[in-house]
Amino acid sequence: MPRKQTMFRAFLLLLIVAGIGVRIASTYWNTIPHGDTGTDIRVVEWLAKDGVFMVDPTETEISVGKVPYDVRHTGGERAIQHPPLWAMLGAGTLRLLGLQISGESAFFALKIVSLFFGILLLPAAYAAGKRFIGGDNALILTALLAVSWIMVDYSGNGSFYALQATLFMLWLLVASADINTQKKALLFGLISGGAYMLSYQCIFVTAASILLLWTERSSIRAKAIGSATCFTLATVIALPWFVRSALLFGDPFFGHAMNAVGYLYEKAGIETDTVATDLRTTLSIGFYSLTHWFPNNAYYIARKLFVIAPVAFFFFVYAPVDYVFDRERARKMLPILLLLAMHGAIAAGWPITKFRFFVPMLPLVLMIALEHVQHLRLAPRWHRLAIGSMLAGFIGLSALTWHSIPSHTYYYDGALTEDPFGDAQAEYQFMLDNGYHAR
Repeated sequence: MPRKQTMFRAFLLLLIVAGIGVRIASTYWNTIPHGDTGTDIRVVEWLAKDGVFMVDPTETEISVGKVPYDVRHTGGERAIQHPPLWAMLGAGTLRLLGLQISGESAFFALKIVSLFFGILLLPAAYAAGKRFIGGDNALILTALLAVSWIMVDYSGNGSFYALQATLFMLWLLVASADINTQKKALLFGLISGGAYMLSYQCIFVTAASILLLWTERSSIRAKAIGSATCFTLATVIALPWFVRSALLFGDPFFGHAMNAVGYLYEKAGIETDTVATDLRTTLSIGFYSLTHWFPNNAYYIARKLFVIAPVAFFFFVYAPVDYVFDRERARKMLPILLLLAMHGAIAAGWPITKFRFFVPMLPLVLMIALEHVQHLRLAPRWHRLAIGSMLAGFIGLSALTWHSIPSHTYYYDGALTEDPFGDAQAEYQFMLDNGYHAR
């Protein structure tokens, strides 16, 4: 191996080790529960203490759609905002560490779990990258993810997005595995079920799995059986949560209904006091999403990727154009494109695309970008310049983030993380309220 290539690989490995070190440090910088992590902390505390999925009551009586209940009798509000997997991991870690049960300990436990998966994501991305873009590019991919500040921050703030990104990498490993359709269907079902139990948003992973199974070079019968197997296994994994929702709320899909009534309809300006809705209302929501939320959010996604994936963004944008004219490359990259398209569609079709949605998205974007650089007809020095510019851009952005943001985290820091419909001033005020002040 040429000496320059050996030195470059050593440099990449050094970046990866440094990225792991910064991930560990990020657990100390993250002192404010980020976004929905505040709710997760309360659920972890209840689960570790009493073995129930509850959150502290915000009112003495809560009425949601057709299901009113008095929290004075239950002691708290029944958890439904998120599926149970993340809370279970947090409560299990809290118990395993032997910590005294409290909100502070629950937050610490969740940060430990997010750190574990933030680090595990790196070898998972390398393994998946080797399948799709080759070993050298996989190492570059891992180094870019190691130094990316959004990936660092979400490895230490107690939120579940590093685990979601890791599940995506495992899904890609299965998608590219040289195994028969039935084995692939079983593995897809396990990952799909686990992903759904992590986040309702991940319901699309099951759909992506079934669609990909139909591209397999096998008989129609094998594809149909595989699709049924995948769907059934994912459903069985999620079944306990469906049963709980049915027993408590009268609707096995109450979590989805809550999101629709309590968030989608509210953001669309539709008033309703019931979980049940008619077809006309559903269609009006879909039309509003396509004409208002989707275009604004798609623009938001593009401009944020331009910032958090410096240089790589340009190669990512032009890669699909080549895929149109190169069926072999398109077929090879199909699992990544399918996962990214579905994740992006849900993120953009939602009222507000949150900055945290980019955590599982970034590894997919970088794979496509690096694959495109690999296939460009460039002189070796131009190829080195492209890769070097990516690395410099990622390192530079992370250094600027650490230097310019007092908390060293992506909490609510204005220009970079503000939502497409958000108020940067409100985000800045959040920081002030939690003890951070501009330098």
